[in-house]
Amino acid sequence: MRMFFLRLTISLLALAGLAYGLRGKLFEALHILHKGLQWKWFCLAVLVYLLATVVISWRLQLIFKVQKVKVRVAQAFYLSFLGLFFNLFFPSAMGGDVAKGYFAYQYSGKKLGSLTGVLLDRLLGFVTLILIALTALSFYGSRQIEIPIVRQTLYGALGLLIFGILFFANHRFAKIFQFLGHLVPSSKWRQNLSDLYHAIRGYGNHKRLLIFCILLSFLGQFVFLADVYLLSKGLGLGLPIGPFLVLVPLVAFASLAPSLSGLGVREAGFVFFFKSLIPAEQAFALSILYDLLYYGYALLAGLVFAFRGGLKPEVIHDLQEIETRKEVGIL
Repeated sequence: MRMFFLRLTISLLALAGLAYGLRGKLFEALHILHKGLQWKWFCLAVLVYLLATVVISWRLQLIFKVQKVKVRVAQAFYLSFLGLFFNLFFPSAMGGDVAKGYFAYQYSGKKLGSLTGVLLDRLLGFVTLILIALTALSFYGSRQIEIPIVRQTLYGALGLLIFGILFFANHRFAKIFQFLGHLVPSSKWRQNLSDLYHAIRGYGNHKRLLIFCILLSFLGQFVFLADVYLLSKGLGLGLPIGPFLVLVPLVAFASLAPSLSGLGVREAGFVFFFKSLIPAEQAFALSILYDLLYYGYALLAGLVFAFRGGLKPEVIHDLQEIETRKEVGIL
């Protein structure tokens, strides 16, 4: 409950700060949406978002395959959209991953494999976002993106990425940090973390499949980023695609901060990172348009879930229990 109030507070503070920063410009942003939106671009963005979800769902299905979690591509697609819905349903930024892991376990009966698959799927998404942003920054250049924190943040993320690769790829390197296991109070959960570590390391024995999943991840994430570019075309912003490949990943990372599904933080991220390229009211209008797309798909997934009988009290209870245990550090 304390974590919920923390996230609620952060979302409210982000919204308040955004309202203060946009004082006098909020109605201009709404006017841009009302008068300047070209619906053909928005409809195209809706379809492209669907295409990107198909690609990352295929990635998820292949990742599950290594763990012998039998999930069809159609089921993985359904899980991807359920993740969007449960990101709204639960206050945690990772609530969607909890739901995907839970329902993958229901399909397969393999708890560790489902958890490992969802975790690696999330990590691959982060890795490719970082690499796309760094590559785009090197080609596009940072001269037009006058925010010093952009380069530092991306290089910091790259450092974490290199650390993660060494940690899982090199057992000797990982052993250096073995002492941190004593910080986990329960021997049971120390064993669970050890099992999870070795399950992720096991993907090294499936290099061809892992490389193909990485390629799918690059394709899917690039399409997601290009989708925001299409939304900007719908608003007539006139920006090239380069800045979106650099800045939208930073918005995505910022939205993972404790908040109610990124509410307030994501919109503030759009305004902050795009402020050197376009007026604040245009950046805010773009964030609202993205919210319409994101929340629209999430609510549609919720309706499908409800009509399929998913909103059973025992299911919701199980998911809430998992989410609560994760919040207090058990998971």
